[in-house]
Amino acid sequence: MTIDTVTFSQDLATLMEAGVTVKEAIQALTVKETAQSRRQIFEQLNTAISEGLSFSAALERMQAFPVLLVATVAASEQTGDLATGLSRCARHQQSLRTVRDRVVGVCV
Repeated sequence: MTIDTVTFSQDLATLMEAGVTVKEAIQALTVKETAQSRRQIFEQLNTAISEGLSFSAALERMQAFPVLLVATVAASEQTGDLATGLSRCARHQQSLRTVRDRVVGVCV
């Protein structure tokens, strides 16, 4: 099962803008998640962060997140503005989704 990158990025950015740490935000998303497979990915992500991995390294380890999200998080960790990077990534992914949906609609 895959993670909805748009929702994940938006939710995480919103929590971080509210002052929640990455670890606390992942824990909150884990509790909120109803699908067992996604919950398991979030739990593994939380474990990787607890082991001392950076958030981007933890995302990369999971292999459930797109390369663009991992790269955005890595760059945002360097600048110290993770919430903004996640918001931008979510907007970009949503734009791509909208274009894809239009193209599919036209083809049908």
